[in-house]
Amino acid sequence: MKKISATIFVTALCFSSMAHADESLGKHSFGVNAMMSSISYHSTATKSTFGGNPRLYAGNSDSDVGAGLSYKYTVKLSSLGLDKVSIAPGLFFEKPNASSGGNGPANTYLSRMTIKDRYGVSFDLGYDVTENITPYFTGGYSSVRYIAKDYRNSLSALKSNTVGDWYYGAGIKAKVNKDFSVALEYNTQKFDAKTAVVNNPDYQGTYITRLNLIKLGVFYNF
Repeated sequence: MKKISATIFVTALCFSSMAHADESLGKHSFGVNAMMSSISYHSTATKSTFGGNPRLYAGNSDSDVGAGLSYKYTVKLSSLGLDKVSIAPGLFFEKPNASSGGNGPANTYLSRMTIKDRYGVSFDLGYDVTENITPYFTGGYSSVRYIAKDYRNSLSALKSNTVGDWYYGAGIKAKVNKDFSVALEYNTQKFDAKTAVVNNPDYQGTYITRLNLIKLGVFYNF
């Protein structure tokens, strides 16, 4: 939480300084995204509760559909002699609605991971291959709110929490006209989640999780 708070503060300072700069330096963009998401994870439970050390790997979930909002401020690096290069810090909030589950050996251990929402800061580095087409690399830091559950027979562990980590990806943006553009983007993020049985310190489940998203967005540029 401290990392993302500091990053948001720095990003806000950038936006503030840009707001007082010459308007010709950059453009604001507000976008609405539709997305397809999937989760893969490797889960481990402590041996003291479940006997042994059961492990499982749940493959990618079915393609779950979600949506999100994003804001970006795009600046051309013309002052540095890089007329075709641009940077774009931004903020986003998303509801991936991704979920995945799996079984341990002989169905003795079951688990489920659900992603409720995701929010954070982004930074794009783009290059104009034509006047209207810009591929770009993207990365940033985001917090993920999840619900994780482990259960075996009558014993279960459930936890809802928020964790943060870095992510990266790539995309391509196409200008429709001076006011609108569309973008196709891929993000991937790895994070660790945990569950624990109430009043039972001997048990804890750990999920090493990978979240993948493909996003299609429409942006209004102003």
